[in-house]
Amino acid sequence: MFEALDFNHIDNANNISKNCEMSMKRLREQWAKVLASENETEFYEKYSIRKNVIDKKYKDGQITLRIAAALAMELSLNPYFITCDSDDFTKEYSEELLHQFLTENGYVKPPDPPEPSETDPNETNGAANSADNVPLKEAGNATEGANGVGEKALAQKLAETPVEYDNPYVEILRERIEKKILEMSPDELKKIESIAEKNAIELVKSLYLRSEYDEDIKRIAAIVKLALLL
Repeated sequence: MFEALDFNHIDNANNISKNCEMSMKRLREQWAKVLASENETEFYEKYSIRKNVIDKKYKDGQITLRIAAALAMELSLNPYFITCDSDDFTKEYSEELLHQFLTENGYVKPPDPPEPSETDPNETNGAANSADNVPLKEAGNATEGANGVGEKALAQKLAETPVEYDNPYVEILRERIEKKILEMSPDELKKIESIAEKNAIELVKSLYLRSEYDEDIKRIAAIVKLALLL
């Protein structure tokens, strides 16, 4: 049952700790075990949790449902111990215990996707071609991309909305950047890191000059602005 648990549908925004100071201490103790196992990167990918989120919880002890469930599964822990609902560290982990914990904290299993139906190939192509001409929410359902938002639709929205830290598309962009970095080879990363600061500044200046005359470049420039805020 839990092998197919989709952590993207488990809340990762709200604090559920009953004692943040104690949760911070317990998180640090248990996270050390993840680091010792050398599975840190795998942990982030497996449970859809970013490194900067763990770093933040290290400082404030505000534990989300996703983090508590992820640590419980990864280390076979009593999830109630992480959130300070219980001080029983020795309570044996089980799928039933985790299911109870998730349910009590508002998790509802997302519905299964509908069975694929046979469609006219021409209709399929038409839908794909028109995906970028519909509202963002609909485009997200018609195109591939992180969080269900199409690449072109996201770029268009970023160009249209204020470049501020609380822009609603910042989170999507941040996840895509971090995913791209994880997928890059050491050699690719080394080439990017070797670009001199002076040259990088000139590249950005050139991008903004070109954006004044090209709508596609304008969208890319908007993404760069937001990336600088991450």
